[in-house]
Amino acid sequence: MGLFDRLFGKKNLETVESRAQRLREDAKRTVFPGRGSGPTVVNSSQVGAAYGVQAIDDRALEFIQSGISARQSGDFNRALSLYKQALALEPRSVDAHNGLAATYIGLGKIDDAIKEHRLAIECSPGYVADKVQVVYVNMANAILKRGLRPAAVDEFRAAAQGLPQSSGYHCALGLVHWKVGDPRKARAEFQEVLKFDQSGTCAQAAREWTEKIDKGEGPG
Repeated sequence: MGLFDRLFGKKNLETVESRAQRLREDAKRTVFPGRGSGPTVVNSSQVGAAYGVQAIDDRALEFIQSGISARQSGDFNRALSLYKQALALEPRSVDAHNGLAATYIGLGKIDDAIKEHRLAIECSPGYVADKVQVVYVNMANAILKRGLRPAAVDEFRAAAQGLPQSSGYHCALGLVHWKVGDPRKARAEFQEVLKFDQSGTCAQAAREWTEKIDKGEGPG
Protein backbone atom coordinates (compact mmCIF):
# COMPACT_ATOMS: atom_id res chain seq x y z
CA MET A 1 0.00 0.00 0.00
CA GLY A 2 1.43 3.42 -0.99
CA LEU A 3 1.64 6.53 1.14
CA PHE A 4 -1.52 8.02 -0.36
CA ASP A 5 -3.55 4.97 0.62
CA ARG A 6 -2.02 4.88 4.10
CA LEU A 7 -2.67 8.56 4.77
CA PHE A 8 -5.73 9.41 2.75
CA GLY A 9 -7.17 6.12 1.53
CA LYS A 10 -10.19 4.10 2.55
CA LYS A 11 -8.35 1.66 4.80
CA ASN A 12 -7.01 4.48 6.94
CA LEU A 13 -10.47 6.03 7.08
CA GLU A 14 -12.09 2.77 8.06
CA THR A 15 -9.61 2.28 10.89
CA VAL A 16 -10.68 5.60 12.36
CA GLU A 17 -14.35 4.93 11.80
CA SER A 18 -14.17 1.53 13.46
CA ARG A 19 -13.10 3.31 16.63
CA ALA A 20 -15.83 5.96 16.43
CA GLN A 21 -18.34 4.30 18.75
CA ARG A 22 -15.84 3.71 21.55
CA LEU A 23 -14.42 7.20 21.19
CA ARG A 24 -17.90 8.66 21.23
CA GLU A 25 -18.50 7.12 24.64
CA ASP A 26 -15.13 8.39 25.86
CA ALA A 27 -15.90 11.84 24.53
CA LYS A 28 -19.12 12.08 26.53
CA ARG A 29 -16.90 12.53 29.57
CA THR A 30 -15.03 15.43 27.97
CA VAL A 31 -15.68 18.92 29.27
CA PHE A 32 -15.68 21.71 26.68
CA PRO A 33 -15.29 25.37 27.77
CA GLY A 34 -18.57 27.20 27.66
CA ARG A 35 -20.59 24.02 27.07
CA GLY A 36 -21.23 22.89 30.63
CA SER A 37 -24.88 22.18 29.92
CA GLY A 38 -27.09 21.26 26.98
CA PRO A 39 -26.52 18.50 24.41
CA THR A 40 -23.61 16.12 24.77
CA VAL A 41 -20.65 17.35 22.74
CA VAL A 42 -17.72 15.46 21.31
CA ASN A 43 -14.52 16.04 19.43
CA SER A 44 -15.42 15.74 15.76
CA SER A 45 -11.94 14.43 14.94
CA GLN A 46 -13.17 11.18 16.50
CA VAL A 47 -15.58 10.55 13.65
CA GLY A 48 -14.66 10.00 9.99
CA ALA A 49 -11.19 11.54 10.08
CA ALA A 50 -9.23 14.18 11.97
CA TYR A 51 -10.69 17.17 10.13
CA GLY A 52 -10.81 19.53 13.07
CA VAL A 53 -12.01 19.98 16.61
CA GLN A 54 -15.60 21.06 17.05
CA ALA A 55 -18.33 20.72 19.62
CA ILE A 56 -20.93 18.46 18.00
CA ASP A 57 -24.51 17.91 19.12
CA ASP A 58 -24.90 14.25 20.08
CA ARG A 59 -27.85 13.78 17.72
CA ALA A 60 -25.84 15.19 14.82
CA LEU A 61 -23.00 12.83 15.69
CA GLU A 62 -25.36 9.87 15.49
CA PHE A 63 -26.52 11.00 12.03
CA ILE A 64 -22.88 11.33 10.92
CA GLN A 65 -22.01 7.85 12.17
CA SER A 66 -25.08 6.38 10.48
CA GLY A 67 -24.15 8.25 7.31
CA ILE A 68 -20.68 6.70 7.37
CA SER A 69 -22.19 3.22 7.68
CA ALA A 70 -24.71 3.85 4.90
CA ARG A 71 -22.04 5.22 2.57
CA GLN A 72 -19.69 2.31 3.24
CA SER A 73 -22.48 -0.14 2.44
CA GLY A 74 -23.21 1.67 -0.83
CA ASP A 75 -26.56 3.12 0.25
CA PHE A 76 -25.72 6.61 -0.96
CA ASN A 77 -29.27 7.95 -0.95
CA ARG A 78 -29.71 7.05 2.71
CA ALA A 79 -26.29 8.51 3.51
CA LEU A 80 -27.31 11.70 1.74
CA SER A 81 -30.38 12.02 3.94
CA LEU A 82 -28.43 11.29 7.12
CA TYR A 83 -25.68 13.80 6.48
CA LYS A 84 -28.27 16.45 5.63
CA GLN A 85 -30.05 15.73 8.91
CA ALA A 86 -26.73 16.17 10.72
CA LEU A 87 -26.20 19.50 8.97
CA ALA A 88 -29.68 20.65 9.91
CA LEU A 89 -28.54 20.36 13.52
CA GLU A 90 -24.91 21.41 13.02
CA PRO A 91 -24.62 23.50 9.83
CA ARG A 92 -20.88 24.03 10.34
CA SER A 93 -19.90 20.42 10.98
CA VAL A 94 -16.69 19.73 9.05
CA ASP A 95 -17.24 15.98 9.17
CA ALA A 96 -20.82 16.22 7.91
CA HIS A 97 -19.86 18.41 4.95
CA ASN A 98 -16.91 16.17 4.08
CA GLY A 99 -19.05 13.04 4.41
CA LEU A 100 -21.75 14.59 2.24
CA ALA A 101 -19.10 15.39 -0.37
CA ALA A 102 -17.97 11.75 -0.41
CA THR A 103 -21.60 10.70 -0.80
CA TYR A 104 -22.09 13.00 -3.77
CA ILE A 105 -19.00 11.46 -5.36
CA GLY A 106 -20.60 8.04 -4.93
CA LEU A 107 -23.68 9.38 -6.70
CA GLY A 108 -21.57 10.83 -9.51
CA LYS A 109 -22.40 14.44 -8.55
CA ILE A 110 -18.92 15.92 -8.66
CA ASP A 111 -19.96 19.59 -8.69
CA ASP A 112 -22.04 19.08 -5.55
CA ALA A 113 -19.14 17.23 -3.92
CA ILE A 114 -16.74 20.09 -4.60
CA LYS A 115 -19.18 22.58 -3.04
CA GLU A 116 -19.31 20.46 0.12
CA HIS A 117 -15.51 20.17 0.24
CA ARG A 118 -15.33 23.98 0.11
CA LEU A 119 -17.84 24.25 2.93
CA ALA A 120 -15.89 21.73 5.03
CA ILE A 121 -12.77 23.89 4.70
CA GLU A 122 -14.65 27.14 5.31
CA CYS A 123 -16.32 25.72 8.43
CA SER A 124 -13.07 24.64 10.02
CA PRO A 125 -12.35 26.64 13.18
CA GLY A 126 -9.35 28.86 12.51
CA TYR A 127 -7.33 27.54 15.42
CA VAL A 128 -7.42 23.97 14.08
CA ALA A 129 -7.39 24.73 10.36
CA ASP A 130 -4.15 22.81 9.95
CA LYS A 131 -6.05 19.60 10.74
CA VAL A 132 -8.40 20.07 7.80
CA GLN A 133 -5.74 20.12 5.09
CA VAL A 134 -6.61 16.66 3.79
CA VAL A 135 -10.00 17.98 2.60
CA TYR A 136 -8.13 19.82 -0.17
CA VAL A 137 -6.81 16.43 -1.30
CA ASN A 138 -10.34 15.05 -1.22
CA MET A 139 -11.44 17.94 -3.44
CA ALA A 140 -8.59 17.28 -5.88
CA ASN A 141 -9.51 13.62 -6.12
CA ALA A 142 -13.13 14.52 -6.80
CA ILE A 143 -12.00 16.65 -9.74
CA LEU A 144 -9.68 13.91 -11.00
CA LYS A 145 -12.65 11.53 -11.16
CA ARG A 146 -13.72 13.48 -14.23
CA GLY A 147 -10.56 12.22 -15.90
CA LEU A 148 -6.79 12.74 -15.78
CA ARG A 149 -6.82 15.84 -17.99
CA PRO A 150 -4.58 18.95 -17.98
CA ALA A 151 -7.76 21.00 -17.49
CA ALA A 152 -8.04 19.45 -14.02
CA VAL A 153 -5.35 21.88 -12.80
CA ASP A 154 -7.43 24.94 -13.66
CA GLU A 155 -10.55 23.22 -12.35
CA PHE A 156 -8.89 22.67 -8.98
CA ARG A 157 -7.66 26.27 -8.83
CA ALA A 158 -11.15 27.52 -9.64
CA ALA A 159 -12.73 25.21 -7.05
CA ALA A 160 -10.33 26.42 -4.37
CA GLN A 161 -10.49 30.09 -5.31
CA GLY A 162 -10.70 32.25 -2.22
CA LEU A 163 -9.68 29.46 0.14
CA PRO A 164 -6.36 29.67 2.02
CA GLN A 165 -3.39 28.60 -0.10
CA SER A 166 -2.15 26.39 2.71
CA SER A 167 -0.13 23.19 2.93
CA GLY A 168 -3.20 21.19 1.92
CA TYR A 169 -3.83 23.45 -1.07
CA HIS A 170 -0.31 23.00 -2.40
CA CYS A 171 -0.30 19.28 -1.62
CA ALA A 172 -3.54 18.81 -3.56
CA LEU A 173 -2.45 21.02 -6.47
CA GLY A 174 0.83 19.11 -6.68
CA LEU A 175 -1.07 15.83 -6.74
CA VAL A 176 -3.21 17.08 -9.64
CA HIS A 177 -0.13 18.19 -11.60
CA TRP A 178 1.49 14.81 -10.99
CA LYS A 179 -1.60 12.80 -11.91
CA VAL A 180 -2.04 14.68 -15.21
CA GLY A 181 1.59 14.18 -16.19
CA ASP A 182 3.57 17.24 -15.04
CA PRO A 183 5.97 16.02 -12.32
CA ARG A 184 8.10 19.20 -12.49
CA LYS A 185 5.22 21.43 -11.41
CA ALA A 186 4.08 18.78 -8.95
CA ARG A 187 7.50 18.81 -7.29
CA ALA A 188 7.43 22.61 -7.02
CA GLU A 189 4.05 22.47 -5.26
CA PHE A 190 5.28 19.79 -2.87
CA GLN A 191 8.17 22.06 -1.92
CA GLU A 192 5.65 24.80 -1.19
CA VAL A 193 3.96 22.43 1.25
CA LEU A 194 7.12 22.30 3.36
CA LYS A 195 7.13 26.09 3.75
CA PHE A 196 3.87 25.74 5.69
CA ASP A 197 4.25 22.35 7.33
CA GLN A 198 7.31 20.37 8.41
CA SER A 199 5.73 17.52 10.32
CA GLY A 200 2.08 17.03 9.40
CA THR A 201 0.35 14.61 7.06
CA CYS A 202 0.78 16.81 4.01
CA ALA A 203 4.47 17.33 4.77
CA GLN A 204 4.98 13.58 5.02
CA ALA A 205 3.18 13.09 1.71
CA ALA A 206 5.12 15.91 0.03
CA ARG A 207 8.47 14.45 1.06
CA GLU A 208 7.69 10.93 -0.10
CA TRP A 209 6.10 12.09 -3.35
CA THR A 210 9.08 14.36 -4.07
CA GLU A 211 11.38 11.40 -3.55
CA LYS A 212 9.32 9.30 -5.97
CA ILE A 213 9.42 12.08 -8.58
CA ASP A 214 13.21 12.38 -8.20
CA LYS A 215 13.45 8.63 -8.85
CA GLY A 216 11.39 9.00 -12.00
CA GLU A 217 8.40 7.16 -10.55
CA GLY A 218 4.77 7.98 -11.27
CA PRO A 219 1.94 8.62 -8.82
CA GLY A 220 0.56 5.09 -9.21
